[in-house]
Amino acid sequence: MRGHALRPIALAAALGAGLLVLAVSQLGNLFQVDATTFYAAGRMWLDGLDPYGPQFAAYAAAHGLPPQFVWVYPPQWWLIATGLACLAPHHAFLAWKAANLVLLGGAAILAWLAANGPGRPVPPAAAIAFLLFACFSDAALAGFDLGQTNVLVLFGFAAMMFGLRRGNAAISGLGLTLLLLKPQFGLIFAAVALSRRELRRPAMLALAATGLLCLPLIVVSGLGGFAESMERLLANLSVYPTLKWNRPLELAGLDFVAALSGGPELSALLYVALAIGSCLLALRRHGPIEDVWIATVAAAVFVLPLHGYDFLLAGTLLLLIRHLRRWAAVCLCLALGLVFRPINFALLIGAGPVPYEQVWPSTIAYMASYTLAGLLIFVAGLSGRTSYGALVDLPDGGHDPVRRDPMDHVTVPLQPVKAALRQ
Repeated sequence: MRGHALRPIALAAALGAGLLVLAVSQLGNLFQVDATTFYAAGRMWLDGLDPYGPQFAAYAAAHGLPPQFVWVYPPQWWLIATGLACLAPHHAFLAWKAANLVLLGGAAILAWLAANGPGRPVPPAAAIAFLLFACFSDAALAGFDLGQTNVLVLFGFAAMMFGLRRGNAAISGLGLTLLLLKPQFGLIFAAVALSRRELRRPAMLALAATGLLCLPLIVVSGLGGFAESMERLLANLSVYPTLKWNRPLELAGLDFVAALSGGPELSALLYVALAIGSCLLALRRHGPIEDVWIATVAAAVFVLPLHGYDFLLAGTLLLLIRHLRRWAAVCLCLALGLVFRPINFALLIGAGPVPYEQVWPSTIAYMASYTLAGLLIFVAGLSGRTSYGALVDLPDGGHDPVRRDPMDHVTVPLQPVKAALRQ
């Protein structure tokens, strides 16, 4: 499928305008709930304390957070958290927001470069829609307001896909390393990468880099202290779903469906395993990198228990809209339109317009909006890919010029030869 791509200068201008508007609206208020937890954890590490322990509640309360908070981030966050804690709180929160603005710009560029292939360039309308979603959707705004990690996840994913398209294992490994900072996402992509021969090297590099990022904490606390910290981390993870903002009806995905229907609460690890299984099933035929991109994102946004801001990653599928069948492209656009402003769904069913944190019916409406969008993306991404099983990607990012004929299952070289044989 041929078409025109957005010129790089036009993309840069649109992205710059979006980031400028976002910066003006966001840099006035620097307090961020989740960024404060990073700062508190880093402060504790610098003070020789363990943020996975019970003292974290006191440190969180001292920085304006509810005392119910527990530290559930993996140990490779030591460098980021302590780096922020070396600054004064005001400067740390400013640095975090500024870094997220830079990462968002970098993620948009890398994702566009990764998706903009010579055979199927990204349509200009799809590129602009992606930029609008990345800068102005509720997922983006909530992530910036809270100081969340969704922009970091988006940048890691974009870097991983860019590296895979360019055959650069170092860049793709770096991207996957960043994704593993949020394990529920990183584990899915790591498992899929390990299942494919040409992607195993980046996956192994990312796992090795993750281990290296844990070394500072091991050195500081010793092996025994590190083991105790990991035991406390597991205990914190068991407490995490009981906090009011992490209960099943406060999250989108299968967990929300189960809770709404009165089903049992299941472990987040089980949902991660289900997402991995659905990806491996969808990718059982060795398709191109675009298949990996679409299937992993589609599985993550429906199967995993997610907050609304985690849907920022779903916007990247707009860049691959040419790789979806027409009905699947329509489903994707409906889904992203639904979550661009989920309050519209709340208004439609009479549960809005107040913020969902304040009124329980609005919570249900918001999460139902995200869950329905996730379902549409899941169906479109796993069964609506036009490239499914068509081409085999090579490690260098090129394509094997051999196409499989679904009618006779005979492998023939290139289209002209196939046409001649059929005559």
